[in-house]
Amino acid sequence: MGADSIVGCVLLLTALVGIKMQPKARSLAECPAARALECVGEWWSILILRDAFQGITRFEEFKTSLGIAPNILSRRLAHLTEAGLFERRLYSEKPPRHDYVLTEKGRDFFPVVVALFAWGNRHLAPEGEAVLLAERKTARPLDPLMVDAESRAPITTANVALVAGPSASQAMRRRLDSNRALRPGNFPHEG
Repeated sequence: MGADSIVGCVLLLTALVGIKMQPKARSLAECPAARALECVGEWWSILILRDAFQGITRFEEFKTSLGIAPNILSRRLAHLTEAGLFERRLYSEKPPRHDYVLTEKGRDFFPVVVALFAWGNRHLAPEGEAVLLAERKTARPLDPLMVDAESRAPITTANVALVAGPSASQAMRRRLDSNRALRPGNFPHEG
């Protein structure tokens, strides 16, 4: 494993284990990736969402599946509900019990979980994959590919540029202008 791979793993793990980001500059607060990590980047949150995509909806089911302490699970479910990824639905009045049902915003996180599965299998499973993404009807293993909705062209570092959106601050515009690798017309080297 090269130094770049180790740095990448450390950055990913830092985001996943729950070190809260504290954006100092507005340009970081404007970054959609930074905002997404602030919302769901904590380790347990991503695993709770993974389990929700597998059909788990109840507190005890999450607790059993994840082996998570009840107080931590309560906090993470409350955070994800407050952030709009889950909706609580009462299924028992005595005692009060709720299902945690994915909202549209929560369901929109599914491609991220798929990408994490694929990346983890490709780069972090030296003994081979323990869990595969598979087509539901045939169980044929799937290899996800991110494509543009309009052109259906694969999205890669060779064909993507980061450009300022309509609400970008001047600081964000300067940051994007100084980012050589992802500026329109520039192509990062493959390697």
